[in-house]
Amino acid sequence: MTESSFFHIFRVAWQRFFRFPAPDGRTQKRLSTEDLSLVVPVTPLAGAAAGLLIWIVLVLAGRIAGHTAAALLAAAVIPPVLEYASGERGIRALFAFLRMREQGYSPMEILASGLDGEDEPGPLILPEKVLLPAVLLLFRSCLYAVICLRSGGLWFLFTWTGVFLLFAELSLLPDRSTGRIPFPIRENGRNLHIFCAAGVFLIAGLAVRDLLGAGIGFFAAWGLAHGAAVLQRRTGGRTDRALTALYGLGAEILLLFLGILLYAG
Repeated sequence: MTESSFFHIFRVAWQRFFRFPAPDGRTQKRLSTEDLSLVVPVTPLAGAAAGLLIWIVLVLAGRIAGHTAAALLAAAVIPPVLEYASGERGIRALFAFLRMREQGYSPMEILASGLDGEDEPGPLILPEKVLLPAVLLLFRSCLYAVICLRSGGLWFLFTWTGVFLLFAELSLLPDRSTGRIPFPIRENGRNLHIFCAAGVFLIAGLAVRDLLGAGIGFFAAWGLAHGAAVLQRRTGGRTDRALTALYGLGAEILLLFLGILLYAG
């Protein structure tokens, strides 16, 4: 694998969530089957890069303007920027989920039928349901602010590595629209993405001398990823982009909340 190939592999993994740089259909066509088989293992590294970028920005902001200013930046800027960079996939998927609940579908029926084609913005039938996404965004902002104050932003590296670990795990399931697994998987490399994520947690834990926090974060992230995949297998064994985004939103919030509990002291 050449340096250029790794860049293209990383770009495909990055665009599982982010829309910048803009998706280029030619990128995936440039990759051989062997290179494409590395997209899933590299996916947690793409999440680690996003978390590391957030961490660096907040550390610089803290040194320039103080920890309080960095926390305000984390609360007011990071969640909206992440939503915009992802094309608002998580919030759109949540709205779609709520609309289908209003139509009488049970959660398991929604997971079985999927959300693709349902995740376009639109009004909700019941006004009180509109409050949930707004409250959720506010809650996320508070989580980002508290994590920034408590851990200095380190937990964002763990959080986004964990979210992308979940994306990688769901990539092992067939896509609902095509019936095929999105990327080829080597039979002896089905768990490689887990080892890549574990490596990120281990290196970061050693770097900041917090192996306990890193270990708890890794097992929580792996548990969420494995649980999401098991749940989808029980409801038909297929997934789609909108459902993946919804799972990712849930994993992000749960991992942030876990970080607050760990660093509460």
